[in-house]
Amino acid sequence: MYKERLEKLNALVIGDVMVDDYCYGDVLGVSPEAPVLKVKKVDHRLDPGGAANVAVNLRNLGLNVELIGRVGEDHLGMMLESIVSDLGIKCRFFTDPSLPTIRKMRIIGNHRQHLLRLDTEKVETLTALDLKNGMPKIIQAFDKPPDFIIISDYGKGFCNSELCKTVIRVAIDRDIPVYVDPKGSDWDKYVGATVICPNLKELEEVVGQSIPNEDNLVVAAAHKVYKRYFMKYLLVTRSEKGMTEIGNGDQIHVPPSVKEVYDVCGAGDTVIAVFASMLALGYDHRISIHYAMKAAEVVITKLGTVAITYEQLTDEVQSL
Repeated sequence: MYKERLEKLNALVIGDVMVDDYCYGDVLGVSPEAPVLKVKKVDHRLDPGGAANVAVNLRNLGLNVELIGRVGEDHLGMMLESIVSDLGIKCRFFTDPSLPTIRKMRIIGNHRQHLLRLDTEKVETLTALDLKNGMPKIIQAFDKPPDFIIISDYGKGFCNSELCKTVIRVAIDRDIPVYVDPKGSDWDKYVGATVICPNLKELEEVVGQSIPNEDNLVVAAAHKVYKRYFMKYLLVTRSEKGMTEIGNGDQIHVPPSVKEVYDVCGAGDTVIAVFASMLALGYDHRISIHYAMKAAEVVITKLGTVAITYEQLTDEVQSL
């Protein structure tokens, strides 16, 4: 029943798309050329990352998903679009010949040891012309109004102020919830969002000070931000302390289960995707946070950028 209801939901994801590139190998010892490890490559995997990973999480749950982002006019951009499209996600990509498609290459030794990350990127904000030329793609995505929108801002320049403000304004006019995974200290561009979902480090960045990971101190900091940027809810992910939400005069703390953590890469993408989906199904905020927590606990036990599936989530939360 709930699977059928998820399959009727439409989600729009807007944000920084990238490729997470995993190169696995056997560590053979120290290189004779320099005091670094020598690794023999044995496997290689490309995963959708950033906003594309949010879209994959939603699609795996059964939703109909459209994805808007920016890639370079290069082979990697075409590969990313092909991978995502093959999963049934509709892509509306801006292309920029002056920028490479963002790639994060991770060298993994002996199956689990993260040795090195090599980033290929050129961070440039969208120009007024870029936005003017690309805005029709965004407006077209509203032709069939989504049940919710997720803005996945990784600070790579796509989610500039004008784009975010335009999307949120149109969404408010059409009564569409907007969920934001934020980046940086400038949250003026997110004013009016339904829910903003920072991790503790991102909350510290916008507050401008260190925040000890204690309930009362996190809530106090969250209230400062909540009042300043006029969102309806603020949901903070707090690593081993779980999640805390404030809004509507309430505060909710959801502790995590005890699990071994292998890799937190992409966990925030999973949280915002599951949280928004559960609310769209009609669950209340506490239950939706609980489900998002369970989903995150699945993906952090796996190496690499891994999206949750409906089956995995139902295994974790039997009442779904």
